[in-house]
Parts: sequence; structure tokens; C-alpha cells
Amino acid sequence: MLGNQLYKIEVNAELSNERLRSLVFFYGPLIGYNALALYQNLVLKGSTIGFDEINSLLVSLNISVDVFEDLCGKLNEYRLLKTLKQENKYIFVFNNPMTIKQFIKDDILVRDFILKTSGQHYQELIAGIYDEDNHEDFEDVSRTLSLESINNWSKDNETYLKNEKDNNNY
Repeated sequence: MLGNQLYKIEVNAELSNERLRSLVFFYGPLIGYNALALYQNLVLKGSTIGFDEINSLLVSLNISVDVFEDLCGKLNEYRLLKTLKQENKYIFVFNNPMTIKQFIKDDILVRDFILKTSGQHYQELIAGIYDEDNHEDFEDVSRTLSLESINNWSKDNETYLKNEKDNNNY
């Protein structure tokens, strides 16, 4: 498939903590940790401007063409990657993993997960997630910033801040 072909990366993924947890704990056992590492590596690399040789990518990843194709296939199966081809060019479009709540509502993914791991492992993950999200019985004792801390704000301070904002374009 690949060999001396060209590639470009497009990243349509923003890995929030929630999506990263879903990726690692739910997708990881399904795609394998090598595919997970490839996904994370290339998402972190980010979108590329133009096309480059796939061989240079393989060298930087220290993997063979066969391994790369296999890992991309796993990412394709779980819609983490869409692979587009035109003659000798490929565009690899990286997508967001589902959130945990989206994942556990997907009947096919849940069945696949349970078959590949176990029902007990699935239950443990779900219990841990719902325990973390359950704040009903907790009282909020967080401290908030007191506005008294800026009571001594002066015109000179305001002028300084305005000048800093103007000089730094923000």
C-alpha cells in the first residue's frame, strides 16, 4: 500500500481529559496500545501543511510499513482515523474518540469491549467513572477569590495594565 507514497495529516481531534480517558481506558484495550501510541503521537504532531514521504514518517516512528498499515487499520475500524487516497497521496484524518458516556451508549463498542476484555473489567471501569462523577452528597467548601484583595487598585495600576495590554496586543 504505502512504500514511497506521500502523506498529509489532518487533526480533527482535541483531546480533553474526558476524551483522553476514554481513548486510554476504553479504546486502548480494543485497538491495542501500539495503535493507541500511534494515534497519540500523530495527533500531538498535528496537522501538516503539505505532503511528505511516508517513509520519513515511518523512520521517525521506528516502525515498518506493515506495522503502520496494521495500526492504521485498527484506528480506521474504530473511527479514530479516516484514510483518504488519491493516486500516490494519502490524507490521514484523525478524529476525536467518543466521550466515555458516548462510548458506553454505543451497543456495538460495548459488546466488543466486553468480548475483548471481560464483563467484570467493564463493570469496574463504569463503577469507577460513576463514582467520580457523583458529587451529590458532597458539600462545596471551595475558597473563592476575595475582591478585597484588589481594594488597593489605583489609577496608576490601571494605567500600567492598559499599557501592558496595548503593548502585547491582548
